[in-house]
Amino acid sequence: MKPFIFYPRLTTIALSYIAAVLVFFFLGENFFHNLIVPLGIIGIFIAGSLYTYSFTASTGALLLIALAPHYPAGMIAVVGGIGATLADFTLFRFIGNSLHKEITRLSKSKLVCEIGATSLFCKAWFRNALGALILASPFPDELAIALMSAAKIRKETFIWLTFIADTVGIYLLVSAAKVFAS
Repeated sequence: MKPFIFYPRLTTIALSYIAAVLVFFFLGENFFHNLIVPLGIIGIFIAGSLYTYSFTASTGALLLIALAPHYPAGMIAVVGGIGATLADFTLFRFIGNSLHKEITRLSKSKLVCEIGATSLFCKAWFRNALGALILASPFPDELAIALMSAAKIRKETFIWLTFIADTVGIYLLVSAAKVFAS
Protein backbone atom coordinates (compact mmCIF):
# COMPACT_ATOMS: atom_id res chain seq x y z
CA MET A 1 0.00 0.00 0.00
CA LYS A 2 2.95 2.31 0.64
CA PRO A 3 3.82 2.90 -3.08
CA PHE A 4 0.27 4.14 -3.78
CA ILE A 5 0.55 6.74 -1.02
CA PHE A 6 4.07 7.96 -1.81
CA TYR A 7 3.77 7.88 -5.61
CA PRO A 8 0.19 8.98 -6.37
CA ARG A 9 0.98 10.46 -9.80
CA LEU A 10 2.98 7.43 -10.92
CA THR A 11 0.18 5.18 -9.66
CA THR A 12 -2.34 7.26 -11.63
CA ILE A 13 -0.25 6.87 -14.78
CA ALA A 14 -0.18 3.07 -14.34
CA LEU A 15 -3.94 2.96 -13.75
CA SER A 16 -4.55 5.15 -16.81
CA TYR A 17 -3.01 2.50 -19.06
CA ILE A 18 -5.37 -0.10 -17.64
CA ALA A 19 -8.29 2.27 -18.26
CA ALA A 20 -7.17 2.93 -21.85
CA VAL A 21 -7.02 -0.79 -22.61
CA LEU A 22 -10.53 -1.22 -21.22
CA VAL A 23 -11.81 1.69 -23.32
CA PHE A 24 -10.30 0.12 -26.44
CA PHE A 25 -11.92 -3.25 -25.72
CA PHE A 26 -15.34 -1.76 -24.99
CA LEU A 27 -15.47 0.76 -27.86
CA GLY A 28 -13.61 -1.26 -30.48
CA GLU A 29 -11.12 -0.46 -33.20
CA ASN A 30 -13.60 1.14 -35.63
CA PHE A 31 -14.59 3.76 -33.08
CA PHE A 32 -11.12 5.34 -33.21
CA HIS A 33 -10.98 5.18 -37.00
CA ASN A 34 -14.40 6.81 -37.44
CA LEU A 35 -13.56 9.46 -34.86
CA ILE A 36 -10.23 10.74 -36.21
CA VAL A 37 -10.05 10.19 -39.98
CA PRO A 38 -12.74 12.77 -40.91
CA LEU A 39 -10.78 15.49 -39.09
CA GLY A 40 -7.84 15.28 -41.53
CA ILE A 41 -4.67 17.18 -40.60
CA ILE A 42 -6.34 18.65 -37.53
CA GLY A 43 -7.01 15.08 -36.44
CA ILE A 44 -3.31 14.26 -36.81
CA PHE A 45 -2.44 17.29 -34.64
CA ILE A 46 -5.00 16.25 -32.00
CA ALA A 47 -3.82 12.63 -32.02
CA GLY A 48 -0.22 13.84 -31.59
CA SER A 49 -1.29 15.99 -28.64
CA LEU A 50 -3.09 13.06 -27.05
CA TYR A 51 -0.04 10.86 -27.59
CA THR A 52 1.78 12.70 -24.79
CA TYR A 53 -0.54 12.69 -21.77
CA SER A 54 -0.58 9.71 -19.43
CA PHE A 55 -4.29 8.95 -19.64
CA THR A 56 -4.51 9.58 -23.38
CA ALA A 57 -1.13 8.22 -24.59
CA SER A 58 -2.50 4.86 -25.63
CA THR A 59 -5.60 6.49 -27.15
CA GLY A 60 -3.37 8.90 -29.08
CA ALA A 61 -1.33 5.97 -30.34
CA LEU A 62 -4.49 4.18 -31.50
CA LEU A 63 -5.67 7.33 -33.27
CA LEU A 64 -2.30 7.74 -35.00
CA ILE A 65 -2.45 4.09 -36.10
CA ALA A 66 -5.98 4.67 -37.44
CA LEU A 67 -4.60 7.53 -39.58
CA ALA A 68 -1.71 5.44 -40.98
CA PRO A 69 -3.55 4.06 -44.05
CA HIS A 70 -4.73 7.53 -45.07
CA TYR A 71 -1.60 9.71 -44.84
CA PRO A 72 2.15 9.32 -45.41
CA ALA A 73 4.09 8.35 -42.28
CA GLY A 74 6.33 11.42 -42.54
CA MET A 75 3.37 13.79 -42.64
CA ILE A 76 1.73 12.13 -39.65
CA ALA A 77 5.05 12.23 -37.78
CA VAL A 78 5.70 15.94 -38.36
CA VAL A 79 2.15 17.20 -37.74
CA GLY A 80 1.66 14.81 -34.81
CA GLY A 81 5.12 15.78 -33.52
CA ILE A 82 4.13 19.45 -33.49
CA GLY A 83 0.97 18.61 -31.54
CA ALA A 84 2.92 16.42 -29.13
CA THR A 85 5.59 19.10 -28.64
CA LEU A 86 2.98 21.73 -27.82
CA ALA A 87 1.34 19.37 -25.32
CA ASP A 88 4.72 18.43 -23.82
CA PHE A 89 5.71 22.07 -23.43
CA THR A 90 2.43 22.72 -21.62
CA LEU A 91 3.21 19.81 -19.31
CA PHE A 92 6.78 21.07 -18.84
CA ARG A 93 5.53 24.50 -17.76
CA PHE A 94 2.72 23.39 -15.46
CA ILE A 95 3.16 19.79 -14.33
CA GLY A 96 6.86 19.00 -14.45
CA ASN A 97 7.64 20.35 -11.00
CA SER A 98 5.05 18.25 -9.17
CA LEU A 99 6.23 14.99 -10.75
CA HIS A 100 9.84 16.10 -10.19
CA LYS A 101 9.35 15.52 -6.43
CA GLU A 102 8.14 11.95 -6.97
CA ILE A 103 11.00 11.16 -9.37
CA THR A 104 13.52 12.54 -6.87
CA ARG A 105 11.94 10.48 -4.05
CA LEU A 106 11.92 7.39 -6.28
CA SER A 107 15.59 7.87 -7.21
CA LYS A 108 16.46 7.82 -3.51
CA SER A 109 14.29 4.80 -2.74
CA LYS A 110 15.69 1.51 -1.49
CA LEU A 111 14.78 -0.31 -4.73
CA VAL A 112 16.69 2.10 -6.96
CA CYS A 113 19.64 2.15 -4.56
CA GLU A 114 19.80 -1.66 -4.60
CA ILE A 115 19.79 -1.70 -8.39
CA GLY A 116 22.75 0.66 -8.36
CA ALA A 117 21.27 3.10 -10.86
CA THR A 118 21.39 6.00 -8.42
CA SER A 119 24.79 7.29 -9.53
CA LEU A 120 23.68 7.32 -13.17
CA PHE A 121 20.27 8.69 -12.23
CA CYS A 122 21.94 11.72 -10.66
CA LYS A 123 23.63 12.69 -13.93
CA ALA A 124 21.74 15.34 -15.92
CA TRP A 125 22.82 13.88 -19.27
CA PHE A 126 21.46 10.46 -18.27
CA ARG A 127 18.10 11.89 -17.19
CA ASN A 128 17.85 13.86 -20.45
CA ALA A 129 18.76 10.80 -22.55
CA LEU A 130 16.30 8.60 -20.66
CA GLY A 131 13.71 11.36 -20.99
CA ALA A 132 14.23 11.50 -24.77
CA LEU A 133 13.75 7.72 -25.01
CA ILE A 134 10.53 7.94 -23.01
CA LEU A 135 9.34 10.84 -25.20
CA ALA A 136 9.90 8.77 -28.34
CA SER A 137 8.01 5.81 -26.87
CA PRO A 138 4.25 5.52 -26.43
CA PHE A 139 4.77 5.78 -22.68
CA PRO A 140 3.43 8.89 -20.94
CA ASP A 141 5.64 11.92 -21.40
CA GLU A 142 5.07 13.18 -17.86
CA LEU A 143 7.80 10.81 -16.68
CA ALA A 144 10.26 12.18 -19.25
CA ILE A 145 9.31 15.75 -18.43
CA ALA A 146 9.86 15.13 -14.73
CA LEU A 147 13.28 13.61 -15.45
CA MET A 148 14.26 16.49 -17.71
CA SER A 149 12.98 19.18 -15.34
CA ALA A 150 14.98 17.51 -12.57
CA ALA A 151 18.03 17.86 -14.84
CA LYS A 152 17.19 21.58 -15.19
CA ILE A 153 17.12 21.47 -18.99
CA ARG A 154 16.77 24.80 -20.84
CA LYS A 155 13.37 25.56 -22.35
CA GLU A 156 14.68 25.85 -25.93
CA THR A 157 16.66 22.61 -25.67
CA PHE A 158 13.61 20.89 -24.23
CA ILE A 159 11.38 22.03 -27.12
CA TRP A 160 13.79 20.81 -29.82
CA LEU A 161 14.55 17.55 -28.05
CA THR A 162 10.85 16.93 -27.52
CA PHE A 163 9.98 17.67 -31.14
CA ILE A 164 12.67 15.35 -32.47
CA ALA A 165 11.88 12.53 -30.02
CA ASP A 166 8.10 12.75 -30.52
CA THR A 167 8.41 12.97 -34.30
CA VAL A 168 10.72 9.94 -34.44
CA GLY A 169 8.49 8.00 -32.04
CA ILE A 170 5.34 8.77 -34.03
CA TYR A 171 7.10 7.94 -37.30
CA LEU A 172 8.20 4.55 -35.96
CA LEU A 173 4.73 3.83 -34.58
CA VAL A 174 2.96 4.74 -37.82
CA SER A 175 5.54 2.92 -39.97
CA ALA A 176 5.12 -0.22 -37.89
CA ALA A 177 1.34 0.08 -38.22
CA LYS A 178 1.68 0.34 -42.02
CA VAL A 179 3.94 -2.74 -42.12
CA PHE A 180 1.59 -4.83 -39.97
CA ALA A 181 -1.47 -3.63 -41.91
CA SER A 182 -0.09 -4.84 -45.23
